[in-house]
Amino acid sequence: MEAAREREPRRREHEGPAAILLRGVAPSTGFGGNSQYVNAGQILNKGIEALFKAQVISSTNYGWDLNLNISHNTGLVKKLSGTDTTIVSGYTQQRVGYAPFSWFAERVVSAQYDPTTKRAINAMCDNGKGGTTPCMDANGKVIAPRVYLGREVPSLEGSFGSDIRFLGHFRLGTMIDFKRGFKRLDNNLRIRCQIFRTCLENIEPQNYDPRVVVQMQTNGTLRDFVINDASFAKLRELSLSFDAPPNYSRLVGAKSASLSIAGRNLHTWTKYTGTDPESYFLSNNGYGTDQAELPQLTSFVFTVHLTY
Repeated sequence: MEAAREREPRRREHEGPAAILLRGVAPSTGFGGNSQYVNAGQILNKGIEALFKAQVISSTNYGWDLNLNISHNTGLVKKLSGTDTTIVSGYTQQRVGYAPFSWFAERVVSAQYDPTTKRAINAMCDNGKGGTTPCMDANGKVIAPRVYLGREVPSLEGSFGSDIRFLGHFRLGTMIDFKRGFKRLDNNLRIRCQIFRTCLENIEPQNYDPRVVVQMQTNGTLRDFVINDASFAKLRELSLSFDAPPNYSRLVGAKSASLSIAGRNLHTWTKYTGTDPESYFLSNNGYGTDQAELPQLTSFVFTVHLTY
């Protein structure tokens, strides 16, 4: 057995002269609800990358290699143009002191269920200062401030691979990759529960958290329940290959021959509420919105490779 070989982690720090970011367009322009890219300010990106490799077993007929690739970043908006401290684009913001494309929304912290009306009432929201404030006024208008809910861009990502050689001619390969430290806006959940009202929370509200029910019973003005942790790990590939001995290859007139079968996107470990934490709906709000997209499909590939 050989000792693990470690490559020195690389630290990166980059402070660019400018940041090109999305800014919401004022309704007075006649194009309200849209966004445009602007030369906004400055972002400081810091990160570390590391690659670790280990040769666990090495012999003529058997071998086992492992590798781990991991990276971490801590992007931060340092300043914005002029006197701006915040640029809003939907539910994402560029705010000084926070990561680019961070999620901000009203966070419901408490509510009560009224069995007589079958509605959740007395919703209280995070006031952004460690306390609470009413989410809405008597007319149903949202008055609570939007608070930080998390990053849109993963802060940690990497992959783990294993390659096993056995019986001289066979190879079993595995690759798992992962991303952590980010959230997605599950707009499919919002459409089902706030627009079409087909979720169980709409039908049996007494059985669910009043903090979520009160949001589903609004017209979409409260929606922190759809901005959820999208951290995941995926069994990206599992493969088995066979390198044929020379006498087998000569049967088809080849110098060498190999066969392989591989399965891809076989399983996802995640608590994300949507169908796939990697799917996204291209919109003005960045790339963290999940809507009307199919998840990545599981596929199987059989390959024959001949060399003449």
